[in-house]
Amino acid sequence: MLKTAGKGVTIAAKEAPKAIKNIEKAGSEAVSKADDGIKAAKKAVVKKGEKIKDATVKGGKKIEKAVKENVSEAKRAAGTVHKGGSKTVDVKLSKKKYPESAQHIEEAIKEGQPDTLTIDRSGASARRRASLQGVDTVPEFDRDEYPPAMSKEGGAGASVKLINPSDNRGSGSSISGQLRKYPNGTKYRIIIIDEV
Repeated sequence: MLKTAGKGVTIAAKEAPKAIKNIEKAGSEAVSKADDGIKAAKKAVVKKGEKIKDATVKGGKKIEKAVKENVSEAKRAAGTVHKGGSKTVDVKLSKKKYPESAQHIEEAIKEGQPDTLTIDRSGASARRRASLQGVDTVPEFDRDEYPPAMSKEGGAGASVKLINPSDNRGSGSSISGQLRKYPNGTKYRIIIIDEV
């Protein structure tokens, strides 16, 4: 009985190194596969990162291009560059919304008043007094001037017409609002449009 047990121990002892080697081999293969998995994951992350970076750069370029196009369009909409590099801003005034003001402007230009004007806010009050001098006030009417008093070309000799107060003040507000961001010395024209 002891002899048989001893024989079993001897066989087990002989097989042990082989089993240990198999375990080591399996462990080594598992570690190697894990390393490969980590490398593949890193590669995928880098590749995805490059794609994201590439997409971001392309997207950024598209945005930059769109911004430049919008700025150019805004500049074109804001004014026209004429000889000598001076910019004339086009101010739009609706004939439907302000019919009496629009008609007065068109009539005044036909009669010889300038169509290109220059912003000069500092002298507006004095020019308004000069242009309205001798023109009597009439109840329920405003005295509309063209060129406007805020223009260097306004003042004595300006065309003055009695029109509806709401029309006059609305058109004045629209014109001054569109020109608010421009400094004194800026050239502008009032363009009469049919749209509201």
